[in-house]
Amino acid sequence: MSDQITDEQMRERILKLLLPNGSLERRQVVAFTMFYRKLFGRKGDDHSAERLQNVLNQLVAEGVIAQYPDIGVAEPPYIACTTGETEQ
Repeated sequence: MSDQITDEQMRERILKLLLPNGSLERRQVVAFTMFYRKLFGRKGDDHSAERLQNVLNQLVAEGVIAQYPDIGVAEPPYIACTTGETEQ
């Protein structure tokens, strides 16, 4: 996909990756790199990476997603929040 993706489209795609069936029961854990590759492909682009990080940060701030608890990986992944769950 190209840089022409809007922030709103990015947001929708992020949520579809985290909730592939629209159900919290089957939510996925996804790292930043996977979001980036699904949205922009393998080409490195600092502007696209910054836009993606801003959208992820906004979703975290809204309580829609959270960073997964530290599991010792270099890049903490994200997960969709269940009702009442908040970022620590």
